[in-house]
Amino acid sequence: MSKISDLAKTFEQTSRTEAASIEQQTKADLETLRKNINEALKQSEQ
Repeated sequence: MSKISDLAKTFEQTSRTEAASIEQQTKADLETLRKNINEALKQSEQ
């Protein structure tokens, strides 16, 4: 039973790490898009 428990804990930790990594990348991607949109809006107003 402890092997199954260990596997479950490892899976949980890996999942949390992956989720955090995806969240950070998504935030960075959204920030880049926001900057690009704002720049495009500024240029279209000129």
